[in-house]
Amino acid sequence: MSQQALAAKLGVTFQQLQKYENGVNRIGAGRLYELARALGVPVGYFYEDFDPAVDPSKRSEEETQAISVFIGSREGVQLAQAFNRIDDAKIRRHILQLTNTLGSDDSQDA
Repeated sequence: MSQQALAAKLGVTFQQLQKYENGVNRIGAGRLYELARALGVPVGYFYEDFDPAVDPSKRSEEETQAISVFIGSREGVQLAQAFNRIDDAKIRRHILQLTNTLGSDDSQDA
């Protein structure tokens, strides 16, 4: 289905659909339901990779501080943007493993 056709089914403009797709605009629960119906999938389809352990309300103060420092840095923003452009989940996991290895205390002792 083209973006044009999907936008028409949802009753939004092509540009608005692109904003949803690119994360520029948030999509509300009602619109998400309409999107699922238009695509013929259950709403849960959009949450297949959702990890409840990542719930921001359950983060420790230390985790929240680390995120703020990371996103507050130029390199952090660039890394986050580049990482989010990687579609392959396996490659994302490998990059995470690499950064964990490079950032471990053991690697700094060598």
